[in-house]
Amino acid sequence: MRYLDLVILGLLKEGPRYGYQIQQLIRQRHMDQYIRLAVSSMYKTLARLEREGYVKSHAQQVGARPTRRIFHITPKGEEQLRKLLEKAFRKIESYHDPLYAALTFAHHLPPQEVAGHLRARLEWTQGMIRNLREHLEQVRGITEEYGVDTFYAQAILRGGIKGLSAEAEWLEELIRDLEERRCSS
Repeated sequence: MRYLDLVILGLLKEGPRYGYQIQQLIRQRHMDQYIRLAVSSMYKTLARLEREGYVKSHAQQVGARPTRRIFHITPKGEEQLRKLLEKAFRKIESYHDPLYAALTFAHHLPPQEVAGHLRARLEWTQGMIRNLREHLEQVRGITEEYGVDTFYAQAILRGGIKGLSAEAEWLEELIRDLEERRCSS
């Protein structure tokens, strides 16, 4: 599944854009929270989508600025977007977290060291929850400011907050259980 194809075609379905605009929208809408975006891969993806007939581009000169390419989705691209959306809704990915591998062999470390690592993970998780809550407020503002429907973007952020909140709760329990285990040994 090419998630970047889905994101680029989805943004172009909303209207023509140049590469930097696509990049900015991905960040502004906090899509970079769930897709990896390297600028070079975005431009390679745009070039491939154009070769495959999903997008077309034209050069645009604005004042003394360098010429930029404006990309438009084609009817073939709209059909591809529909296929990618349907595929993404049906695809379920396995969740792989290195923490689980570390916990499998955590008995090779002193319990206080494991607890320290878990506390650091908990702090990171709590920080991410705060960030997502801030992003949620920003995304709500996009609807008001730009008239863009952010219902689904808000749903993604709420899902992330709920998932991380569950992880934070689990980490707190795990740290507490580890400390009780140390005390009873």
